Amino acid sequence: MFRNRAYRMVNRDFACRGELDILVKDLGYVLEMAKSIKLPLVLSTLAREIYQVASNLGYGKEDDSAVVKAVETMAGNK
Repeated sequence: MFRNRAYRMVNRDFACRGELDILVKDLGYVLEMAKSIKLPLVLSTLAREIYQVASNLGYGKEDDSAVVKAVETMAGNK
């Protein structure tokens, strides 16, 4: 997954192949299921928070690789 997304991030290719908002929703389901069996998913929780920030910034309908835009904003680069 990273190999695929990293190339698009570097090339600023955010043509939608997988909507960011759908990933936020799916990560929510994963985290709910993990919580129900008392399985901590620390990195998945962090990822969902970052994807949620990206959605809140208006990138939710873009490709999920657009999450890099949120990371840039949080880092003060954009």
